[in-house]
Amino acid sequence: STPAVQLSIGELPIVSLSGQASACEGESVVLTADATGGAGNIISYQWYLNDGELSNAQLSSYETSEAGQYT
Repeated sequence: STPAVQLSIGELPIVSLSGQASACEGESVVLTADATGGAGNIISYQWYLNDGELSNAQLSSYETSEAGQYT
């Protein structure tokens, strides 16, 4: 027989994003994520541009000069 497994899912954190919404051509902006609450510690972040995962973008802030929708 297969042993029973108990799974507990903790409360998710609340994430707020901040940063300059626009910039002139050639300028960059810094986007920042602030996560509060939730169960456990935040150990990593992942930034996305237009629903695509950005490589080397795993910190709470991200600097960019590329236009698009960031999450």
